[in-house]
Amino acid sequence: MDAATTATAEEEVTRLEDLPESCVAHVLALTSPRDACRFAAVSPSFREAAESDAVWDRFLPPDCRAILLRCCSGRPPPLSSKKDAYLRLSDGAVLVDDGDTAVWLARGSGAKCVALSARKLSLPWDDGEFSWRWTAHPRSRYNDHFGSLLFFSFPDY
Repeated sequence: MDAATTATAEEEVTRLEDLPESCVAHVLALTSPRDACRFAAVSPSFREAAESDAVWDRFLPPDCRAILLRCCSGRPPPLSSKKDAYLRLSDGAVLVDDGDTAVWLARGSGAKCVALSARKLSLPWDDGEFSWRWTAHPRSRYNDHFGSLLFFSFPDY
């Protein structure tokens, strides 16, 4: 192999930094939120791609805007990027529907999680063998919770 062939081969090598940001962003969007954050530490070009809305839009649920509207009385909080929206929903539960439902995203996977308050549930035995008592609890994320009082009636033999 002569010097001209070696020089040509070296010039044709493509480095990761040479890839277009949109290409890197597309690849990162096919990973997980955790992986996208890890790739941001690889190089400045990866950091730019990992911060792009194209990547974080893929990690957000389709109804993200509706969730944020429901938690803030019709006015979404000011968010500078899709990543900010993801971090807002994954930092902790957001109360929606007058505080009866909590919604959040699993930080590692982006899976949407929903928790319903007891008042949103349709509980059986409303007036049967169980009796429900609604009480406030200081450590509850909801306004109140239920406690059950169990009554048994034994048949006469």
